[in-house]
Amino acid sequence: MKKVVCPDCGGNLMIEYLYQYGLQHKVSSTGRILSRTKKVDGGPLNDCILYCPACRRNFDDEEYSMTCDYIRLGINTEDEDHV
Repeated sequence: MKKVVCPDCGGNLMIEYLYQYGLQHKVSSTGRILSRTKKVDGGPLNDCILYCPACRRNFDDEEYSMTCDYIRLGINTEDEDHV
């Protein structure tokens, strides 16, 4: 199986799943917004970012595919036809 590494620098790739959260602030009876916050989980955004931390390249959605727990790059696919 072909290694999945950055095609530019050969570095390991990272995937970051994006989540949404909110910061709740209490409002006093005088209308002042208090500085104490509570972090509230809003759930996943159903989006992710694939990037190389070594050369800081971000990959577009068209450059890779993700199935289950595996990433497949769509770059330099001419060698993958013979695998």
